[in-house]
Amino acid sequence: MVKKIIGILLLSFALLITPVFAQAANHGQDKKNVKYQYFFGKNDTHAAPNEDIERQEACAMVYRIIKQNYDLRGFKPVEYKSSTWSKNAMNYMVYIGVYDSVPNLTEKITRGEIFKIVAFSFGLANVNTNDYEYYTQLLKQNKLINGYGNNLYGTNNLVTRAEFCQLCNTITNRQNRLMTIDKQKITADTYGIVDIQKGDWYYQAILMAMSNYENGYVTLDNRLSRSDVD
Repeated sequence: MVKKIIGILLLSFALLITPVFAQAANHGQDKKNVKYQYFFGKNDTHAAPNEDIERQEACAMVYRIIKQNYDLRGFKPVEYKSSTWSKNAMNYMVYIGVYDSVPNLTEKITRGEIFKIVAFSFGLANVNTNDYEYYTQLLKQNKLINGYGNNLYGTNNLVTRAEFCQLCNTITNRQNRLMTIDKQKITADTYGIVDIQKGDWYYQAILMAMSNYENGYVTLDNRLSRSDVD
């Protein structure tokens, strides 16, 4: 069944993820929920949900999902220094054809580029073009995206960190369950995040992306560092 991304009008991304997408994403393997977190705050206390996402941040989140669940297609991650935390993610995107060479890491990127990253990373495209309409139509034809009015897709609009968390949660089929198996509720305080609060449309989206899951419940054991998943 098609799942629509949850959110208010601020979240006009409106990507629809289907089982077809899941099969393309893992090349025929059984789809599994990604266990570990794939979103990290700007620092230990701030998620910066309303900041537009940087290229390296978006690529890293997708790479973490791929690395946890799916075949890296022969790509070999390497050890890296803290100053180049996104090295593996960016080199992977070059490896699969998203970019010809590593581009500006910190540039804010558009929805069109996001569509391209998603299409390449989950096995839906192999043509490299800067015409994002191609990827928009490709995802549309596969019933993966839906416009947010008058058949518009906002390919030139920027994407916030919160919007991208919501997209990744949908891709990985994370549910709105923010509770451990022993019924402990997960809140912003659990992770020491001070810039999100109940009532924000992205409150659950941020916490789900920051959580580890096991058997459908959040687990607070064995939380990984950024270097562990990058």
